[in-house]
Amino acid sequence: MQIEGMKIAVFDMDGTLLDSMPSWRRMTYDYVLRQGIVPTAEEAAYLRTISGMLVADYLTEHYGVPTDYETLSHDSCAGMEPVYLAGVPLKPGARAYLEYLGTQGVCRALATATPARLALLGLDGADLVRDLDRIWTTDALGGWKGEPEFFQKLCRLAGCEPGEMVLFEDSLYAIKTAAGMGVRCVGVRDSTNTREREEMVRHCLCLIDSFQELMPPAEEK
Repeated sequence: MQIEGMKIAVFDMDGTLLDSMPSWRRMTYDYVLRQGIVPTAEEAAYLRTISGMLVADYLTEHYGVPTDYETLSHDSCAGMEPVYLAGVPLKPGARAYLEYLGTQGVCRALATATPARLALLGLDGADLVRDLDRIWTTDALGGWKGEPEFFQKLCRLAGCEPGEMVLFEDSLYAIKTAAGMGVRCVGVRDSTNTREREEMVRHCLCLIDSFQELMPPAEEK
């Protein structure tokens, strides 16, 4: 499947370009255990499907843990640093697709909720910096990917209309937000979003297991 009229391709990092979401979910689970809480099997399964501010809200509302996104993020980031430094595998076909978009003159951008310093460690460990034209992080830009204003800001920075932007993303909340303002979305399947896929389909052009699915036949190897 080729996507026409794409001026800028915006990629999430964890779970989209990097196969790192299981490690992030493990950090969240370990954080819960350190609070003296042992999640049920159902709770543990749910924790594997949410991220960012949604996790902080769940811990506070469901367990009564007095935490916020900043506290949780700081704790998880400390645990993820050695994971990134060791190198995280790419999602199938990610590098080839980034290189292909570069040959087509499409701007390749990253938009991640991972803090800038840590995101650069992850990208550098995966040797992806050279394949990106812009790197945006929510801590640097302000806001989060659950707010339409965040994607409006990306459009202004890119000098494009929402319909000229395509978001590649594994998180339902970001997909719903972007799609709601006219950004086209491609969902990326991950081991941590199995429960969300049915709803993701309703907001995406397609769901992919590999970026190779988006390459024209002549580029397939």
